[in-house]
Amino acid sequence: MERIGVEEARHTLANVIKRVEAGESIMLTRYGKDVAHIAPPDTDQTHKLKTFFSMLRKLKKNNSLKVDFKEIKEWIEEGRM
Repeated sequence: MERIGVEEARHTLANVIKRVEAGESIMLTRYGKDVAHIAPPDTDQTHKLKTFFSMLRKLKKNNSLKVDFKEIKEWIEEGRM
């Protein structure tokens, strides 16, 4: 993932957006510290959740999972996961 300073990103915002639309993730920095992450919607939290639930389905299919999806959903809503 490329890191770009906030000022540089401000001056080249159209280019930054085009790169993100093409699938890149970009970390914005200020004074060398990460301050924001710009990424296409599917590469961020959505992708992680899809992967997580895909793994759960495989475990369930192999009878390796002893809890059901309803219980897992409740855990997520309670903030336990």
